[in-house]
Amino acid sequence: MKKHFLLFGLLLASVSCKNSSSSEKAQIEDVKETPVALDNNLAKGKELMETKCFVCHGPDAKEDARIAPPMVAIKARYFMGNPTKQEFGDAVWNFVKEPTLKKGKMKGALKRFGVMPYQPYSEEEIRLISDYIYEFKVEEPEWFKEHWEKGHGKGNYQQQGKDFDTKSKSSPKSVKEIGLEMASSTQKVLRENTKRRPGRCT
Repeated sequence: MKKHFLLFGLLLASVSCKNSSSSEKAQIEDVKETPVALDNNLAKGKELMETKCFVCHGPDAKEDARIAPPMVAIKARYFMGNPTKQEFGDAVWNFVKEPTLKKGKMKGALKRFGVMPYQPYSEEEIRLISDYIYEFKVEEPEWFKEHWEKGHGKGNYQQQGKDFDTKSKSSPKSVKEIGLEMASSTQKVLRENTKRRPGRCT
């Protein structure tokens, strides 16, 4: 009789462990298979970068006509040493909250352009921007790779980060797109007003 109870107990323990293992495995697989949507904070970070930072740090100006280094240069310099996202954000915020020559990492840019004037950006805004820059590739000028490798060694530059999904619904509109929409809307209103305006008496 004891033998039967022992065998029955072992059978129950075996089934219980198997079910528990299967349940845990299913939970892990569910987590792995769940697609990660683009974080709204990252999309906001991109928008802030393009509307605030790109005024001076945009990718369009020629190398000899710049007033500040492009954003990709800032990313490349602050990425040196393989920082974590937290460390990267801390370093960027540490400089932006109170820009000084001593705290600046980009000695060549500081020598050429001087210290960035203080900008009244909040820590939340800067961390949204730095998180986006850390996670995603930012637009870089055609001349930048060659410029970077001249100062930091040939063949060692490749921008870190993922490509931003421009087709994503959560992607914010660029400043140019917003401006074109506003101009188009204004022109439409002006045309409507012209049509409704009564003829002048002579």
